[in-house]
Amino acid sequence: MITLLLSLVACTSARDAVPVVSVQARLFNTALERADGRAIVVTDLELAEAFIQDALAQEPSDYRPPPAIRKQADSRTAYGSTQVYSFRTEPSKTTTLVFLSGGAYIYQPTSMHLKFAAEMAERLDAELLMPAHAVAPHANAEQANAELVKMYQDMVIQRPEQRIILMGDSSGGGMALSMAQQIQAAGVRPADFVVMISPWLDIGMANPEITPERDAEDFMLDAKALAYVGQVWAGDLALDDPRVSPIYGPLKGVGELIMVASDNELFIPDIHLLTQYAEQQGAIINYHEYPNLFHDFTVLGVPESKISMADIVADIQD
Repeated sequence: MITLLLSLVACTSARDAVPVVSVQARLFNTALERADGRAIVVTDLELAEAFIQDALAQEPSDYRPPPAIRKQADSRTAYGSTQVYSFRTEPSKTTTLVFLSGGAYIYQPTSMHLKFAAEMAERLDAELLMPAHAVAPHANAEQANAELVKMYQDMVIQRPEQRIILMGDSSGGGMALSMAQQIQAAGVRPADFVVMISPWLDIGMANPEITPERDAEDFMLDAKALAYVGQVWAGDLALDDPRVSPIYGPLKGVGELIMVASDNELFIPDIHLLTQYAEQQGAIINYHEYPNLFHDFTVLGVPESKISMADIVADIQD
């Protein structure tokens, strides 16, 4: 049975209500526009190239996230170079939330990611696991994916009765879907839900609907910069390999899909394409789209974030 829910909300919801595009969201978007690509590496190809070249000239880091994450964690487990941090590890928990942070595969999780993931875990009454995998250019997708799948296999053994939610934002949203596809291929019990927040689904940015005009409207992302960083992260993998571009992988049977995004972001053509593929394959997907916002707004703490978070929680709890 196909279940496809497309919510094109006028930034009000049956579950919550805020003014159409809050003052905070407008100010955030104005600040991004005025920064003109100087604040975020993947807003400019030259910045992205310089970042990668500088990183290659340095010794590989130990891939540790910020001290705030390390200090607040209840425990840490290593899978190769991937460090997995646990939070809210009470024995009574019946749900595990695995949160994969965004960062264009070149940044570690931040305190902002932890704050968001911890709030989602609290709303879902879940234990929280936050993997910090090695990042480009000193690591690649094949390595990180193998370590994350091993983590998941162990987690299923340790939590045979628990509900499992894979969730990620931006590049982490794409990786959550990639993980789900690899888990299915390995014959392991799938996650119950795969939640994608403004996901990066095609690392090659090949969709012809990602036009220069759309590119110019997204002040956080640049198609050429992303394609360059994506090629570095892919390493020897083809750009249409589902381990880097899950839009080319199977969608049915990997877990119930939940996806949220803004209509203004650069990834929207691929996000829309994924909903079409899910319908064609008979996958279950709940998709919520919010107008006049920006990439990854759900994680960035503007008032509209609460609506999006409430929609995700409602989809899981319904």
